[in-house]
Amino acid sequence: MVLMYFIKGGLPWQGLPAKNKEEKYEQIKVKKAVTTIEDLTQGFPKEFRLFMSYSRKLKFEERPDYQQVISMFRDAFVRESFDFDFMYDWILKKQALKLRLQNAHNARQQELSNQKNQ
Repeated sequence: MVLMYFIKGGLPWQGLPAKNKEEKYEQIKVKKAVTTIEDLTQGFPKEFRLFMSYSRKLKFEERPDYQQVISMFRDAFVRESFDFDFMYDWILKKQALKLRLQNAHNARQQELSNQKNQ
């Protein structure tokens, strides 16, 4: 679930309207019960569905087959033609923020310069 939260930015049972905590928790419980793995992973490569199904079937004491999971996601990575360029979302977001701030600063400097020249 955490993986899907990170990818999607939220889960279907977040932000449900309720009058009180009891109602909210009941709505969350119902929404979790009716949300299938297929619904949760819709629009993503099949490996996400397979991983979620595999994870749910693991017993508490059971050690996951990490190599199988890594291999499964590596295959998806290659099949989807992703580049291993080390440009992660958080890096791109930081770069975009830096660019927006720089552009805002430049625009403000230009505005001040225009006012000064008038």
